[in-house]
Amino acid sequence: MRPTGAVWSDTGLRLLVTGWLFFPQSIVFVCGQQTCGIEPDFPCNVPIAGGILYHISDLFTLFPSQRKHRRSKLPDHNGQEQKLDPVAFERQNALSGANHGQSRQRQDQPAITTIIRRGSRRRNKPSLKDKSLGGPEDGVAAEKAAHYDPSSSRNFSDTRAGEMAKIHLVAPGEPGSVEGAPQVPNSDFVPKCEISGKDALSALHRAGSRQCRQEIANIVCQHQAGQLMPQSLPQFCPQHVISSAVQHADFADADLSKVENPVRVVFMLVVHGRAVRQLKRLLKAIYHKDHFYYIHVDKRSNYMHREVLQMAELYPNVRATPWRMVTIWGGASLLKAYLRSMHDLLSMLDWKWDFFINLSATDFPTRTNDELVAFLSQNRDKNFLKSHGRENARFIKKQGLDRLFHECDNHMWRLGERTIPEGLEVSGGSDWFSLTRKFVEYVVNSQDELVTGLKQFYTYALLPAESFFHTVLGNSHMCDTLVDNNLRVTNWNRKLGCKCQYKHIVDWCGCSPNDFKPSDLIRIQQLTRPTFFARKFESTVNQEAIEILDNHLYGQYPPGTVALKAYWESLFEQADGVSSLNDVGTDWDPKERIFRNFGSVMGPLDEPVAVQKWARGPNLTATIVWIDPAHIVAASYDISIDVEAEFTQYKPPLQRPLRPGVWTVRVLRLWERPPGNVYLEQSFQQLANVLKLPPSEPALQEAQKKTTLVGKPLEAWVDSSVGAFWVTGDLCSEVTSSCSTIGLCTKTSWSSLSPDPKSELGPVKKDGRIR
Repeated sequence: MRPTGAVWSDTGLRLLVTGWLFFPQSIVFVCGQQTCGIEPDFPCNVPIAGGILYHISDLFTLFPSQRKHRRSKLPDHNGQEQKLDPVAFERQNALSGANHGQSRQRQDQPAITTIIRRGSRRRNKPSLKDKSLGGPEDGVAAEKAAHYDPSSSRNFSDTRAGEMAKIHLVAPGEPGSVEGAPQVPNSDFVPKCEISGKDALSALHRAGSRQCRQEIANIVCQHQAGQLMPQSLPQFCPQHVISSAVQHADFADADLSKVENPVRVVFMLVVHGRAVRQLKRLLKAIYHKDHFYYIHVDKRSNYMHREVLQMAELYPNVRATPWRMVTIWGGASLLKAYLRSMHDLLSMLDWKWDFFINLSATDFPTRTNDELVAFLSQNRDKNFLKSHGRENARFIKKQGLDRLFHECDNHMWRLGERTIPEGLEVSGGSDWFSLTRKFVEYVVNSQDELVTGLKQFYTYALLPAESFFHTVLGNSHMCDTLVDNNLRVTNWNRKLGCKCQYKHIVDWCGCSPNDFKPSDLIRIQQLTRPTFFARKFESTVNQEAIEILDNHLYGQYPPGTVALKAYWESLFEQADGVSSLNDVGTDWDPKERIFRNFGSVMGPLDEPVAVQKWARGPNLTATIVWIDPAHIVAASYDISIDVEAEFTQYKPPLQRPLRPGVWTVRVLRLWERPPGNVYLEQSFQQLANVLKLPPSEPALQEAQKKTTLVGKPLEAWVDSSVGAFWVTGDLCSEVTSSCSTIGLCTKTSWSSLSPDPKSELGPVKKDGRIR
């Protein structure tokens, strides 16, 4: 029930933020059928199923805060902040300690929930003459934006003789861009032309690195001069309209034994993250000795890459790409990764394949390999791509194809408008497809004006993989091979999946599918078109849906098989290095409504999110208050909850680094506000009185002392703080221990070394499978 009463204050969520991020040598969380992470209810608990913390050996200092408490500014009543670009607003330094500003509604919130925010500090936009952006006096001429170069090495690294060789200018996880952007020899930034257009100026002001700003400036100058985009492109399709080429292939006979010369498939897996066991389960389900598996691992996912290299050693038809790229949502880098992979696969003379199928680690088959091969063998000259199914002009607008984009600093920047080349019939839809080798050869090797022009056009496009292959095929001489079916079923829930959740990565609002749960699987049964894969599946969200499909395809595991309901996902490994922990955050996923930070570990550079879960009840307004370790109110905002609201969330723009120690989030409702909101004009002093907070000066002095700790004293403080939030669940050893109370990890039910048959890759059986 929703709380009632004259004054209500709940201590709610307590967060431990230390000057260190801390992990043991090996920490594992079992997430079975329940959600791991911070439950959003107040008061908040942290239920970790099987969470084991047995030794803290690698502690490290991470910028302990030395900031001083500052008084807030008066509210800005001129309302100008409401005109700020929402993407630019997200990147501004707003709240620091206790700042106030004009209230406004967050554009990323559901319509039923209004966030009344207090605390954004306006910041004047710099001009192109600011020192931070450089200027003509820097004395370096700007380079022209290079045209598409298939041999370009931007944003990837090569492996030679089994070792990762770092490409200059681009280290793992650092900013990288794609073809079309020039290499910048130094850090000077000199616009060659007068930059115009609000999108381009906004991108220049927000871009973090000088190299990225230089690339943006060069591209915009080329575009303003009309030298970047092709003005027209040829049409080679005899029908002249794509729609007439669309066909629907039937699923007639799935008996592979009746097929002569069955096709061979290369599966291109593009993976990232740490869900190694789910990837192994997918490979186990789709593996056959007659097919091929080429795996690209995001450059930022080093743990996953090490595991994939071990997987590739087990089977001759499994290989990892000898290069890696940072692939972001909506980025041009994903298309580059596909084209580079296709080039590699065509060069592998020992791999004789007929079809190219791309998958992610969140895909899972809905039919057996034999059924897939039988179907493709009956349609061996067809290319399977799903179109958008809407009027073309509307698709172009929705997809942003009439806008110029550029990827750098791991972000897709919108730079202005552009026109579609004359003569071109643009198409697109899903970026999951099944393509013939003949078409792949055309895309990779053709030097005709259509292919080279489209590579240039899509180098500067948002979500290019959702349109490039459709448009090339639909305008080419092979347009009659296009089938409007990508052989997949995707679990779309627009209400939950379209929340602009990627705006920190791209200057655009996009959608993402939801994970399948058992209740969603009926969608697969109701389909009449041929489908062989479904997405998305995540074991951390729901493993039962994968289990149902797996059992349907290949039968149940024998009775007594262990760990069928369990799932492990590594959060940290020593080989990752301490720098990998900088990415740990609270990571609230509004689509799946879970925290992705399953370890519930936060550091001074993270961005906490407060999430509330509400029972049905009348409309109300609640006040959320963030209190730092020095008992100083760092942020306060009101949330207006509609009767239908189930979840509300908001990320207060706290200035980082956060003060190390224990933070508290409190919720107030029906509390007696000072007349005229006096506390707004006097920092948070009046609010602190309402909350009955202890004096802040002693706590502030103590917090400042903590920021100076190093070595053993710091380790002792961290250990004592951790003890208030974590407990040792159990201990185990990799080898037999002299201590009789410590058992082998392989004999436990919780260790990552305990048996997990459903995700273990074994020898190839007589039928060519491993499942």
